[in-house]
Amino acid sequence: MLTLMEFLLAFIEFMPLFIVLDIIPALVASIVDDYVVRRCFLKQTGQAPKPQSILSYSPLMPRSIHPGQLTQLYTHGVFVILVAPFVEEIVFRGVPLMIHPLLAWAGTIGWALAHPIKAVATLEVCPHERKLAALNVVTLAGSFLASGVFYMLIWLRGFEYGVVAIAYHAFHNASIFFGTIIQAKLTSRKKAPLVKRKVTQPVAPPVEPGEKAPVARRILRYVGLENSVSPMTGEREEAQKMAHVIEFAVARRRRILREA
Repeated sequence: MLTLMEFLLAFIEFMPLFIVLDIIPALVASIVDDYVVRRCFLKQTGQAPKPQSILSYSPLMPRSIHPGQLTQLYTHGVFVILVAPFVEEIVFRGVPLMIHPLLAWAGTIGWALAHPIKAVATLEVCPHERKLAALNVVTLAGSFLASGVFYMLIWLRGFEYGVVAIAYHAFHNASIFFGTIIQAKLTSRKKAPLVKRKVTQPVAPPVEPGEKAPVARRILRYVGLENSVSPMTGEREEAQKMAHVIEFAVARRRRILREA
């Protein structure tokens, strides 16, 4: 069992390999996938698909995720960051390595080929872009294979170093998971429609230049009700009643102050 210091030293030691064999291939695969899927669906339907994460190509991941639903998002995050790395590392590399190293390498290859299962479907739905769809499958499989090689290099250091592989796997999933959420938030913010205020008939007649507006109308203008009520829905009468009440309260306050 590794001590905390040994774990930290091993984590730092494998960081350069993590960047070369995990981060860079994942970024390349994500860029290629985004280009292929957008080109495929834009030509087929005329509409660009929603941004996808490289995690969505895992057969163990939930099929759909709705960032607006906090419970589902929390469950998906726990599964992706805590459960999946532990289970995949133990099943595909840890246990096979206890039997024979070749079996662990076979499990790593199987793990890499099982992930881009959804990308294989693009071969069927994009017959007009079959070469690009095949390139997408190869790039994604190569990305996961490079990641698998990285995790195997950690496991081969010793079975106790499996905790380092699990930590890196969890770190990889967490970075993509939160990056996907941020990307979705930024995309929805950019596409948010600009709500224009509906300007209807004013509550009170316009004030002539140099004439002081009534107190009620000035208050209504301050709170934004002067030009936003509609005379067709009865809101005009409500606004007028409120204006009369405000004027009555102001006049009574002035009278009380004069009498005092």
